[in-house]
Amino acid sequence: MSLGDTSSSGGGIAERLKGRLGRVWTYRWSVEIDGQRYDARLESGWRTNVFVVSSGGVELAREALDFYAEPFRLQELIVAGAGGQSLSFRTAPRTFYSYGLEVARDGTIVHQSHPNPFGALAAVQKLSSFGDSEEAKERMKRKPRPKTKPRSSALPRR
Repeated sequence: MSLGDTSSSGGGIAERLKGRLGRVWTYRWSVEIDGQRYDARLESGWRTNVFVVSSGGVELAREALDFYAEPFRLQELIVAGAGGQSLSFRTAPRTFYSYGLEVARDGTIVHQSHPNPFGALAAVQKLSSFGDSEEAKERMKRKPRPKTKPRSSALPRR
């Protein structure tokens, strides 16, 4: 596949590379609930996470989280399950290196990918609370800067 095939924007090399390099990793989970198979996918990237739930090859719901436009958060997709009940698919960081999945039927958890699927969510939210938000700008104004010793640019004489 050429770089030109990765982007529909038709832009220059920067746009084509952005399309090619935007996704870092894809997490996939398959879950069977009430005899119906659901596939959840999280495309994790440098700028966005795209969360998708499908069943039988049909996309049921999709959501994108843009790290530069909104605060980092748990992502949740709600779909209608067999029998009309509501299924809530949720994903968030489990560690600093992986994500977890939790599925609830009408508020009751029916599947977890790991014992503590969102174990690192609070820590990642704390680390990612920088950027252009008004809250982050105010925090930086209040934060005292550490005092450092001036560095001499002159090399020692022999």
